[in-house]
Amino acid sequence: MIEPVVDKESHGRALRRIEELWDAEPGSPEAQELDALAMLVDAYERKQFPIAPPDPIAAIEARCEQLGWTRK
Repeated sequence: MIEPVVDKESHGRALRRIEELWDAEPGSPEAQELDALAMLVDAYERKQFPIAPPDPIAAIEARCEQLGWTRK
């Protein structure tokens, strides 16, 4: 049964159920449940653990470091 993901406990239950359903056959009722639970968990996590956009300068510096670029 699908229930709202509104707190730490319901989040944990949803994650455990997702793990059980992970290999569900596409198009099956289990796959539909997996999709619904994934959307609920995603919405909860976006609300509870927002990721702020990086500072523009820090983002440029990080990308330059990834590429191996120097200030030259």
